[in-house]
Amino acid sequence: MHISGDTLLSRELDAIPRRFPDIDVAIVHLGGTKSPGVLMVTMDGRQGADWVNLINPRRVLPVHSDDHGVFGSPLADFRDHVERSGQGSRGT
Repeated sequence: MHISGDTLLSRELDAIPRRFPDIDVAIVHLGGTKSPGVLMVTMDGRQGADWVNLINPRRVLPVHSDDHGVFGSPLADFRDHVERSGQGSRGT
């Protein structure tokens, strides 16, 4: 299992699938939270879908997306991006 935690997609994450190629379940924290000054501090739907493509888990459990007013990217945004990328069968 891999838990993304509150993060943004970055090149540093490229090492995860190389080191751990057989991730069964990935929990992805979403929301697209922006701090004052428009700096995004958690992945939005597009970044989350890209993260799923990078990590390549068998199943995905999205969390942390619709439960606070500061989130700018709802779960539906993530689902749309996952479907468009062909990853919809992973359980989102």
